[in-house]
Amino acid sequence: MPKIISKKKLTRYPITIFKYVKSQYYWYRFWVNKSYKNNRGIEEKSTLEIEFRRAEKKAIEIYKNFDFIKHKESEKKEINFHKDIAVPYFNVRKQHNHARYKKELGQYNNEILPILKDIDYRNIDDFETAITTIFFNLKSKNLAVATCRNYKIILTNMCSKALKNNNVPLDIVPEFPKLKGNSLRRLAYLPKEKKLIRNAFRNESKVKEDSFYDEVADYLSMLDAGGGARPGLELLKVRRSQIGFINDPNNPKVPIMKCKLFETKKDEHTYTLADWFRDDVYPNIINRYPNAQPFDYLFFPKEENRDKVFNRIRKNFVRISDNLSLYVKDGQNRSIYVWRHGFISTKGSKGIDANVVAIHSNTSVQMINKHYTDLSDDNLVKIHNQLYPERTTNSQNNTKTKK
Repeated sequence: MPKIISKKKLTRYPITIFKYVKSQYYWYRFWVNKSYKNNRGIEEKSTLEIEFRRAEKKAIEIYKNFDFIKHKESEKKEINFHKDIAVPYFNVRKQHNHARYKKELGQYNNEILPILKDIDYRNIDDFETAITTIFFNLKSKNLAVATCRNYKIILTNMCSKALKNNNVPLDIVPEFPKLKGNSLRRLAYLPKEKKLIRNAFRNESKVKEDSFYDEVADYLSMLDAGGGARPGLELLKVRRSQIGFINDPNNPKVPIMKCKLFETKKDEHTYTLADWFRDDVYPNIINRYPNAQPFDYLFFPKEENRDKVFNRIRKNFVRISDNLSLYVKDGQNRSIYVWRHGFISTKGSKGIDANVVAIHSNTSVQMINKHYTDLSDDNLVKIHNQLYPERTTNSQNNTKTKK
């Protein structure tokens, strides 16, 4: 707290007039009740007056007009952001989108609850100050702008729901800080880098005599073979019954393998997998657990806790990719979440229609252009020559002339 350089208690009213060392104005304070202002119980503000007598007169006027009855009634009701606003929001979120609910609940518990658990959300000034603190903390941890925006969405949705549906004393949705900056372009793992990582997992399986690492290599292979599933729970929740085959009239002897996902960012999604995965990797997955049933998980069927499985995969992925000096590229960490970006960017660089890639990978053309397009010099040359085909024509004519 700033140092107080002068202070006077009024005799006729329970008001204290004082001045902070760094303020030119006089301030006032008086007691309201024990639950007022985040349990401090005190109303305290600047009078915006430089002269003491004018400050005293203004403070008395504010005290006389202060609605003590309103705040005495509110004292009977405990104001609790977690119970009043967060819990009702997550109860609904759990019913409509269980996968996102669990992720959002973790983000809330880690970064939002510690700041807002004791806040009196009726006081919008204090509420907005606390929200600013949340985003200051996120920025201090060097989180990506896109990640910070996810926290902003959670808080906005919470407050909007409370304002519309909850019987709580929240009058308006608070102002949120503007999050400046663009999302980082994700640096994909190249095919040769992916192969090194998969081989490292298989070698570790032999050294440690633990099939976990070999199964992770197959898990990564399935991500490579399709690109339709995002690394994480989307693929880990696939059961054997979700794998199927399609007859191709043009090639009836070679069926196309497909996989149906039930929990994705865009609801259900079905995509196809490469023939090499169907022939070389899938048999190993099936034979690893010969007694498994159709509704058992495709990967690690003996472990019901899917989050636990993925956390183990993620930690080992970071360790192994870092040991191979592949985890950091151009100053950016490349987590397992960017694994499928190589599939999307490679297909795009080969000239495959972006709409086809977007449909297959359960994303949008806008997202592909923003995050996955390869902007290396080699690909920029290809893009440039497509935009200016006369360069290629002129080059060919010049070559013929020289001959």
